[in-house]
Amino acid sequence: MRRFALLLLLPLVACATPQQQCLGSLPKEIRILDDLIAETAGNIARGYAITETPRLVTGLRSCFGPRGMAFCTGTDTVLRRAPVAIDLASEKAKLASMQADRIRKQQELELRATQCSGQFPEG
Repeated sequence: MRRFALLLLLPLVACATPQQQCLGSLPKEIRILDDLIAETAGNIARGYAITETPRLVTGLRSCFGPRGMAFCTGTDTVLRRAPVAIDLASEKAKLASMQADRIRKQQELELRATQCSGQFPEG
C-alpha cells in the first residue's frame, strides 16, 4: 500500500521546476519552524500551553434509509482544548534555539537559491 501511495506522489514531484527541486525541503522546514516559533512565543506570552485532546462524542442524528428519514446514532471526534503548565525557562531556551536555527536555515536557503538560480536560470 505504501508503494502505491509513493507512486501517486511521483507525478507531483515531476511538476516542480528544476529550481524548486534544487532548493529541496528548506522552504518547508522554514515554514514549519515559523509555526513552531509562533506557538512557543504564544505559550510564553500566555504563561501556559494549550493541548488538544481528541474525544469521541456519540449522539442521535437524522439518517435516510430505505423507509425514509429515521434517527440513528453517530460518533464524532471533537477536540477538547485544555491549559497545561509549562517551564518558562525551558520554553524561552527552546524559542531562542528555534530562532537561531531559523536564521541559519534562511541563510542556507538564500545561498542555495543563489546557486540554484545560477544553475537553473529559467526558474
